[in-house]
Amino acid sequence: MRELRETMIGLLREQDETLCVECVATALEQRVSVVIMVMLGLHGRVVSFQGMCSACHRPARVIRRETPGMTC
Repeated sequence: MRELRETMIGLLREQDETLCVECVATALEQRVSVVIMVMLGLHGRVVSFQGMCSACHRPARVIRRETPGMTC
């Protein structure tokens, strides 16, 4: 699971890049349920909020690298 966590964070290359669960699951060839469970363990490294996915451009629950002082 640790390797999957690091890979997920690695998908977020740019500070303002956002990805939805479906796009992360597709990129990693994982089930959406697995990605959601891993996302729950990423406290302090990424933030999750309702926004626009940088990959599929759909409004969805997305993740982004956490930046100190940033609010969503």
